[in-house]
Amino acid sequence: MKKTNFLFVIGVILSACVLPQSAQAGFGVSPGLVSEQNLVPGARLERTIYLVQADNNQSLDAKASVDSGSAKELKNWVSFVPGSSFTIPGGVQQYPLKIVMVIPSDAELGKYTGSVTINTVPPKSGEQITVALAARVNIDLSIGNNVVSDFSVRSMKILDVIESENPRVVFDIANIGNVPVAPDGASFELLNKYGDLRLGYADGDFTEKVSSFSDKKITVDFPVDFKLSEGEYWGYVKVYKQGKVVAELKTIFNVNPGSFFVRYSTSIVVASLLVLILGVFVVMRNRRISRLKLEQGNATPVV
Repeated sequence: MKKTNFLFVIGVILSACVLPQSAQAGFGVSPGLVSEQNLVPGARLERTIYLVQADNNQSLDAKASVDSGSAKELKNWVSFVPGSSFTIPGGVQQYPLKIVMVIPSDAELGKYTGSVTINTVPPKSGEQITVALAARVNIDLSIGNNVVSDFSVRSMKILDVIESENPRVVFDIANIGNVPVAPDGASFELLNKYGDLRLGYADGDFTEKVSSFSDKKITVDFPVDFKLSEGEYWGYVKVYKQGKVVAELKTIFNVNPGSFFVRYSTSIVVASLLVLILGVFVVMRNRRISRLKLEQGNATPVV
C-alpha cells in the first residue's frame, strides 16, 4: 500500500513537470525592464510596455501595482495610463500600458529599484475558475545632478495645404535627455515641381518644448515669401541643433484648390467695398435731393 501511494505521488509530480504550463505561458510583458540612469529631481519619465496574451478570445481584467522594495518612494511616483485597473479587450494580443514616473523636485539623489506587477482577474467559467496570471516589470532608476539636454528627430512630414496657406511640417521629436528640450530651429526651401528651382525660403521656430524622456509631434508653419497656387511642389526641410543640421527631408507635397471664398477672397472684398461705397453715395445723394425739395417747397414766392 505504501509502495502504491509512493508511485502515485511520483506520477503526479512527473505529470506536473512534463505537461505544458499553458496558463502561465499565455501571458507576458515586453519589455521586462524600465531603466533610466540620467534622471534629475523634477523629471518626468514615461515608458510604454506591452501586455501579451496568447488566448485573446475573451476580454481580460487586470490590475497593476507597484512593489517599491526598499525604495518606498516609488509607490508615490508611479502611475499608469489608462489606470491601475483596466480591461484588455477580446481580440487584442498586445495591449499597451503606459508607466508614468514623476520625480519630485526634492527627491534625494541615489539609486531606486522596485517592480511593477500586473495581475489578471480571469472570469469564472461555470464551476471552473481559470488560473490568474501575472507579469512583472523591474524598475531601475538613478537620480543625480547631471543635466542632459538632447533630442532626436524620429520623423518629419510636409503636409498638403490649400492655396495661399503657408507650408506646414509635422516633426516627431523624441527627448532623450532629462530636461525639456526643442530643436534650435528649422528651415524650409520651397522648390518647383521639378525640384530644381528655388521659389521661396523661410525659417521656423519651435514654440513648445518636449518633456524629458518622452516624444511629441510639433507642427511648425513656414511663411515663405511666395504665394502658393494649386499644384505640386518640392520641400526641403532642415532641423538645427547648436548650428548644425541634425535631420533633413526633401520630398513632394501638394497645394490643393481652396474654397470659392478662399480663391476669390480678394475680389470679394474689393467688390464688397465698392458696393458699400456706392450704397453710401446713393444714400447721401437721396438725402441731398430730399433736402433741396424741402427747401424749395418752403420758399416764399416774391411778389
